Amino acid sequence: MITFIIEELTFYKTKLFVGYIFPMGEGAAVGIYLVFTICTSLLSALPVLFWHPTVQGVGVPETISYLNGVDVPGLENWTQIPARFLSTLLMILAGLPGGQTEALLPIGLTVASNVALLKIKGRRMFPNHRYDSDRMEFGAVGLGAAASANFGTPLGGVFFVLQQLSSWHAGMTFIIIVGSLMASYLFIAVYNVVRNVDDHYHNANSFFSPFEDEHKPDFLLSEFPTFILMSLIGGVLGPLWVCIHGQLSRLRVRFVKGKLEKLAEIALLSIFISSPLLQLLFTNQQCSKKMWTTNFGKRILDELHER
Repeated sequence: MITFIIEELTFYKTKLFVGYIFPMGEGAAVGIYLVFTICTSLLSALPVLFWHPTVQGVGVPETISYLNGVDVPGLENWTQIPARFLSTLLMILAGLPGGQTEALLPIGLTVASNVALLKIKGRRMFPNHRYDSDRMEFGAVGLGAAASANFGTPLGGVFFVLQQLSSWHAGMTFIIIVGSLMASYLFIAVYNVVRNVDDHYHNANSFFSPFEDEHKPDFLLSEFPTFILMSLIGGVLGPLWVCIHGQLSRLRVRFVKGKLEKLAEIALLSIFISSPLLQLLFTNQQCSKKMWTTNFGKRILDELHER
């Protein structure tokens, strides 16, 4: 459901700008796009600053800590689900770097951990699962299901959960696999019905390897030096970014303290991020042409032609 809502709103946003805003000219389009980006960015921060501060961040470190026995305040609270969803939705509409994974993973864990406490007519549905360790096992199943639906493969969800746990047993592994299988198959089935698509990624017959493409040529030996070089560069840039991020975090803690200051910071970041994207969109025709070859772009063109 979260995926469909995000896709629909993103589709109508793109349709609005392509069909009505961009034809107005580059100057007007850039101004309107920046205003839209700033407003949606500020709105995405409101649930975090004024409603549920525990949903700040991606949520993955919190889920990992919870699964390994750390008490994370607010993570099991139902009210953090709409706050996280609204914040993530508005962030994606604003075009900020991020995706729906940040919302799906913690939400899956929250829902599953609370299922262990459900009661029907005063009797618990799972009377043998009453301890915190049992809730953590349910949370692991929910996390695996959310990851499987998001990645499009049950193996992705299973491996993602198991690599985060410090310990597990055979029974726990089994229910994680079953939950991931059900979530993947259900998502693919519903997506095919709603979207009426039949590609490799959303094909239930190949959801154990959704990234496989039989039409794509194999890797050449001559390409391996390039891959090794990219790995070396990434290995150097990773620690460098960690150091830079640490310094930026210290500066933010020192100077960005009030809520208004945080909102101003978000507005500046949204301008800083969206400006290069707009420049790339208007100057690089290859990027624009590539977009219209996707299912998303074809759907926009079809609706614009019908208009």
